[in-house]
Amino acid sequence: MHYEQLFSWRAFMDDHILVHQDGAVSVALSWRGIDSDLHSNQQILGAYNRLTGILNRLPIGLLVENHLVRDFDYHRGMAYLDYGESKSERYQELSLWVRQQMLAHIGDQGLSNRILTVLTLPPNSKNFLSLLSAKVEQKRERNLAEQLLKAAKTMANQLPDCAFLTRQQWAEMAGRLQYPDYQHHVAPLSAHEGYFLYDQWVRSKPERREGCLKFHEHYFCSGLLFFYPDAGLDGEPGLSRLLSELPCWTHIVQVLRRVDRQDKVRRSTGRTRRTRGFSTEGGQESAQSMQADEMNFRHLVANNSEVFENAYLITLATRDPEQTRTLMNDIAGYLSNLNGDLRISDEVQLTFWRLRQLGQGRYMPWWRDDVDHQVSHMWPCQQFMQGDIECPQQLRLTHTNELVTKGYRRDAVNHSITVAATGGGKGVQKCVEILETYPLGIDWYIAEVGTSYQWTVEAVGGSYIEVDPEITVINPLPDVALLNEQGELPGPVKLGTIDALSFLLLDGADRALTIHERTAAEMALAETYQNYRACSDGQPILSDYLKTLSQSSFADSTERRDAAVRMASNLDSFLRSELGQSFNQPGNFQLHPGIVGINLKPVQQRAPQLLKFYFVFIGLAFAQFAFAAGRQARVLLDEMHVLAKEAPHVARNLISGIARMGRKDGGAIDLVSQETAEMDAIENAVINQTPYLNFLYRQSDWDLIAERLEMPETVKEHWKAWSDPISGNSPFRPALMRILGRYYSLHLTFPPDLLAIASSSETDLAAKSLISPMTKDIHQRLALLKRYRELLDEGRTHEQISEVLCASVEEIC
Repeated sequence: MHYEQLFSWRAFMDDHILVHQDGAVSVALSWRGIDSDLHSNQQILGAYNRLTGILNRLPIGLLVENHLVRDFDYHRGMAYLDYGESKSERYQELSLWVRQQMLAHIGDQGLSNRILTVLTLPPNSKNFLSLLSAKVEQKRERNLAEQLLKAAKTMANQLPDCAFLTRQQWAEMAGRLQYPDYQHHVAPLSAHEGYFLYDQWVRSKPERREGCLKFHEHYFCSGLLFFYPDAGLDGEPGLSRLLSELPCWTHIVQVLRRVDRQDKVRRSTGRTRRTRGFSTEGGQESAQSMQADEMNFRHLVANNSEVFENAYLITLATRDPEQTRTLMNDIAGYLSNLNGDLRISDEVQLTFWRLRQLGQGRYMPWWRDDVDHQVSHMWPCQQFMQGDIECPQQLRLTHTNELVTKGYRRDAVNHSITVAATGGGKGVQKCVEILETYPLGIDWYIAEVGTSYQWTVEAVGGSYIEVDPEITVINPLPDVALLNEQGELPGPVKLGTIDALSFLLLDGADRALTIHERTAAEMALAETYQNYRACSDGQPILSDYLKTLSQSSFADSTERRDAAVRMASNLDSFLRSELGQSFNQPGNFQLHPGIVGINLKPVQQRAPQLLKFYFVFIGLAFAQFAFAAGRQARVLLDEMHVLAKEAPHVARNLISGIARMGRKDGGAIDLVSQETAEMDAIENAVINQTPYLNFLYRQSDWDLIAERLEMPETVKEHWKAWSDPISGNSPFRPALMRILGRYYSLHLTFPPDLLAIASSSETDLAAKSLISPMTKDIHQRLALLKRYRELLDEGRTHEQISEVLCASVEEIC
């Protein structure tokens, strides 16, 4: 007999049903497995209890193979790359470079789990086919297939997103179980009619090498889980989860069949009797242990637990035999500590190789009896979600080595909040996000205290402006270009502007506008634009608004007139003050469509008392400009704690105003901070409309932030458990990211060039201040920064490096 004939695959009866050499028939189901990552124990237990119910309804005699295949997922990375190539509207070359950089950095680390269940119904009697005519044989096979399909459809209706595998999908999965790099395999397996399947699917025999099986370029090692770790009646399910997130190619197969439990109880009683009468001390201890196990087994069956004969194989593969053996031994040791027993033997590796293939598990010679919950809790069905697979604008890596994608959809509310400590990675995360999304048509308007985003903004041709409080004048009133055909301000712009300016109208009072105050303020703003439009083509300023508010001719009730008078008095006092005079003139602050970065550091250094006004007025101008653009836009306010600490009510009104303006027109607010003060400055209404929450490493205040942002308890505890990535010199930054309502635990890691663009270390900022005037080209800037770092490592001073770079800038670039 040739090696390939040891495999039972014969042919397909139709596009789904596989017929074996002995007349058995099989079907395969692919389905969406359980994602237990960051879920509570109660949620996980509920999911596995549903699996117990599915198993308990299986017909006796039906053989089930539960397969989990963890292989390299190149599809997610290619989808990310293709999306950028097809959707980029501007800076296509830079967009492609950024995506290729990200894909080269994390693409090869991405693994993905595939969940498959194979159902096999053996023939009613053994070795009968040779005695039958072909016609009778086919009739029996069809009858058997009808029974199998009935059971399979019942099971499929209970599994999420379940589908029957076609013959070509069978061939693909047969290939994935043999070739870890099957996606790049030059000769995919086929399922042509007229040829035996075993001839098409078995092309060579593995060889025993260095304690493993070598098959092509990979070294495989399999282990039989002889004893499950004890789950007990109240045990936590999903130990297979730990085996499902290994950093290498993994195949787990659980083979099982439901049996007559009363028959198993009788056999268990007989085994107990045979253990009595041991005379040696060791024999007595062993007998007592066996008797206890059998009694516990019968107790569980007496509590209406079904019984399953089952076997469990775990297979790993890498390109290095030592690495494969080490990983397998580590797993064996881990399971041993949990009272499990993983048996690895060189002599049976070839047997394991064959028995773990699709539909071959029924030839398993090693079976053990277990009750239903023990079997279902070990079901290998962990399948991690992959983020927003339909909008792969951004690509990241999870802590389970899964590639996930995220995107800002055009027809959705896309507000975002990011919380992190200094050095937590929020800056590089945002810079890379900007570089990934700006070429796709999403505009960015950025205000920060510092220059963290300068190279990012200028890399895509944006304007980066340092605000000089002695020169820059910002008019917070909406541009006349926002007026509609009737000469009126759109409602969201009007509401957002009044919200943001309410601290001036209320003289800094920490309260919301009353209904009379809000109505009067809105009516005055509308009349200001009507009056100004009638006599001028220019732009109204705060003094024009004050004039309308003071006259209160628009107010048609005593309450609104009184409210207008009070607010006019407050605004008048502000404009007459030393602080307010600089804003009582036409603005000279010009925004440009696309991407703009604003550095408020000079304001903080020279006139800190003006910082809150500039923060509010710039944020408001951003939101108004984004609204006018009629395209997706994000208003990024970094270091919001600077404003929230000094004036939390001002920050609250600004955030609410921007959120209201952008909600219906593709605009979104993007808050980034390292403090907790602004948490109380965010209204519940805004939090409830914020689908994207990002949490990076923090040393404290988890409970406060989690409660404010309604973080689930399990996610919060995961967040709190992180160690300091900076002191630990970690190669990544841990992060939690909520995408489409689900939390993902990420390992943020970026390629060196993108890290350099976003770097805000003291030495790199000094280097960037020197390099920025030399060239606008981002690749030339990176080359100069690399040279700067090399010279710094040689012990040169900043002044010496400056001389070298200035003298050799053309050569370096």
